[in-house]
Amino acid sequence: MSASALLPAPALARGVEILRLLEREPERTLEGIAAHLPYPKPSIFRLLQTLAQIGLVEKTPEARYRALQVLRPAGVARRDLAQALEEVMEGLVGETGCTVEWFESTQEGMLLRRQRHPAQEVRVVARPGFLRVWNDEADAVALLGLAFAPEAPEPGAMGAYRADGVKGPLSARQVRGRVAAARTAQAASDPAFNTNGIRRSAAAVFCPDWAGVLAAACPYRFGSPPAPSSLEIPLRTAAGRLRRMLC
Repeated sequence: MSASALLPAPALARGVEILRLLEREPERTLEGIAAHLPYPKPSIFRLLQTLAQIGLVEKTPEARYRALQVLRPAGVARRDLAQALEEVMEGLVGETGCTVEWFESTQEGMLLRRQRHPAQEVRVVARPGFLRVWNDEADAVALLGLAFAPEAPEPGAMGAYRADGVKGPLSARQVRGRVAAARTAQAASDPAFNTNGIRRSAAAVFCPDWAGVLAAACPYRFGSPPAPSSLEIPLRTAAGRLRRMLC
């Protein structure tokens, strides 16, 4: 007999268990949830349906479940987001030598809110207030927004830069594949430089629900520019640090 069965309202306790499980990982399948709980899969499915109907959980088109609300102890102090971002972004600038950016999702797209530049010449054209419109360019920031942002539409056909610097089309199917990869990794990188000579790597930030995207915008450098995937490691580390600071 499970511990929840001894409580006055076992179903309520099991629903809370599911929410806490989804807090630790942004998305899980029904099978993934059932693997961590000692309850029959049909019971878990009914609990997920109930949580979805009252607006606490949603089911994605890929049949994965994610929490829309999280449980936090009342009165727990949270560090100010702006202060935490300044500290983390400053460290990333020093570690990567790139311009570090913070994007948040809106109904229109991913909005650049904050930016920190390295000491050398600034070559990043985008400035705070820049908006990456949904389903326009499939860069790293847009892919993570499409993967996690509650405001994001269904992925459609988009454009993307090729190795020759030319922006070419991506079908909706190709975009969905890139979004799925970004969702799995919780990070993404541009495969090529854009016409401004910039290539971005980015990581999703959760606290524990969706918060935004940390990105490193690196200009083209003669010689051996850093591999974009190598920047995902410090970005993911910084995203985890932000979560610990804010949650």
